[in-house]
Amino acid sequence: MNKTYIIISPSFPEFTEQDFFGWFHVKLVPVLASFTPEMLRGVTTNMNCTNYHIIVSGMAKVVSAIPQQRLQEIADVLLEYLQDSAAVINQPDCRTGIKTDAQWIETNLGPFSPYITYSELKFFNLSLGALVNVLSPTQKAELIMDPDSGGLEDAILVKEVLTNLTESGDEEQLGQFFQVFTQILQQTNTTFILNAAVRETILNLTLNGLAPKFVSFEVEDYELWFQVYLVPVIASLHPDSLRVIPSNISCESYEAIVTGLMESLEFLPLGISMDVRASLESLQETFPDCAELDSFTCKETHVDEMLICWGVDSSQLQKTLEDNNSTSAVCNFTIIEHACTTPTNLTAGNLATLLTCSVESNKPYVVEVWQLLFHKASPILSQALDMFATMAPTTMSSAYSNALDALGEVVVKKLTQDELKSKDAIRSRFQMELRPFLASPSTNFLSCLGTYNFSCQTYQLV
Repeated sequence: MNKTYIIISPSFPEFTEQDFFGWFHVKLVPVLASFTPEMLRGVTTNMNCTNYHIIVSGMAKVVSAIPQQRLQEIADVLLEYLQDSAAVINQPDCRTGIKTDAQWIETNLGPFSPYITYSELKFFNLSLGALVNVLSPTQKAELIMDPDSGGLEDAILVKEVLTNLTESGDEEQLGQFFQVFTQILQQTNTTFILNAAVRETILNLTLNGLAPKFVSFEVEDYELWFQVYLVPVIASLHPDSLRVIPSNISCESYEAIVTGLMESLEFLPLGISMDVRASLESLQETFPDCAELDSFTCKETHVDEMLICWGVDSSQLQKTLEDNNSTSAVCNFTIIEHACTTPTNLTAGNLATLLTCSVESNKPYVVEVWQLLFHKASPILSQALDMFATMAPTTMSSAYSNALDALGEVVVKKLTQDELKSKDAIRSRFQMELRPFLASPSTNFLSCLGTYNFSCQTYQLV
């Protein structure tokens, strides 16, 4: 190739269309895969678009034989030519036979277009709609993430892109898309997609596209998808979404899915995470044997006030407590609103009354909310629990299992080694303060109790 190039290159300026076609479509084909980027730059310099198109289509014939690294270098030379020729490349003479932007990409870049970034393609003012079918998975991810495309707010565009990807049935292409998609999100410090319609579209189409593949997934595959690729859209997961998961997966695969969902609760605002929490419960019901193995481990609850209080306005509660600190006033607000306010005006009597109102309303709250409330009220918590014990109904709702879990971390976990062996201390905690909540202990509460160093006497009191 080198010797041939040295001989014919001086004649390139005089070559006609027929000459270029004869060399690049016939004579050079057996060695054209060895054509270097430097050679390509030399032949295309000052070349008209017609001859350029002949070169591109000739190189396309041997693309499968070109080394991977050189493919990128050749694409860079082609892009350089197009950018230098921007003033004429879209003129009528250069668009002969080109009716769409998709054809424009095929004619001007051929099979080398996947090695051009979407941001580089934008330079040529191509229409988004025409591009979806010809963009590579990487370029599709860049398209959605590009601020100018508005992809993260455009569910219709996202549906078109994901449908194009999933209908191919090519899991590798879908993986390439999500690899770039998640990388760009990480670079912009974006943990999850805010637009619910976009998020749901990506998740649902992806899960449906992966459904036939799940039966052959290994544990590592479930880890990759549920702990990495699907993380930005996991907030839109709901119990029905999980029907695509085969019923005979291993407990290791089950654990991989659960871990991904549990980890998402550490960055999703409480209001957005409720479907994920429902999905976790659904998984536990669907795979009871695997859930049982996991249930006997004491798990700590991750409490992040910013996530719990995201979108919660407690200003009215704060003003009410300042103006009217009566016991009746506290019941006009939810447990979450109380947990998200400054607790300086909350008395032990008010907290006891709030717990009583909450029992009557029978509205469940997640462990994190209770734990935040109890933590903020810790200076008056013991007194409030003593008061509540005299006011609480004989039978407490199972919804208060979460409150007990929270008290386990705020009260029981804080017991010193001496208190764990003190009958008076344990009697005060378990037979007075915690008594109303003990009718519905969770497995996790009991598992955590098993980690404490009670004496025989205090164990019996518990």
